[in-house]
Order: sequence, then structure tokens, then C-alpha cells
Amino acid sequence: MSLAEQDEDVRWSPDPDSVDDWPVLVLLDGLGRIKGRQGLDKETGRLAEFALVAQVEYQGLWHDVAQVDTCHEEVHLHLYAKDGREIKDGRTVLLPVRNMSDVGRGYDTAEKLLIVEWEAHVRRWERGR
Repeated sequence: MSLAEQDEDVRWSPDPDSVDDWPVLVLLDGLGRIKGRQGLDKETGRLAEFALVAQVEYQGLWHDVAQVDTCHEEVHLHLYAKDGREIKDGRTVLLPVRNMSDVGRGYDTAEKLLIVEWEAHVRRWERGR
């Protein structure tokens, strides 16, 4: 493996002590909500990590339908069933995180994915597959 190939595999995550968490709540009228958090770098104020969860209200409670987060040094998607279990084995990787810019790109991708695919995510949640 060349040095260039090795450099491409280097992943990044922030030092947990260098991040301030801020809540996120986006109400989607008639659909549900996106709830989560943004981890901002204390020194620069830049987005360093995040977790966003699409939720629907069912029988008076909020239920997770889909989630995009930056755990494990990657931006990835989790899908859930009505009974709360994760539908797919593992997770769907959207992009590796190699620097803070990847986190910002991942956040934009996450918002679009959760909103644009809202109906498909809810149907999958209802069917459980």
C-alpha cells in the first residue's frame, strides 16, 4: 500500500473535551420532527460531530424512524422499525470522516436524506423491514 493510500484511510474524530453539545429540534408540520444534537468545537465554533433522529408521533409518544450520526469516525444512517429495533444489520455508511469539513458535508447530507426520504423511512418503520 502506498503512502497516499494509507493517508486516505485516516479517520478523524474530535476530542470529547473540546466539544460543546447543543440541542437540535426541527418541527416538520404534519410529518413529525428531527431531534438531535450538534457538537461544536469549543475553540473554533465549527461543527465537529452530530446526531439527528427523524421521529414520528404514534399513540402519543415520539418514535425513532431514522438516524444519521458521526459515531465511529463516519457519517452513517440507522433505520428503525415500529417495535424500536434497528432494521438493517449494522449501519449504512454515507461518508468517512477525515476532518471537520467532512462533518459539515455529512450534516447537510443528513438533513436532506432525512427530509427528502421521509415518507420512505416512515413506510419502512411501519413495515419493520
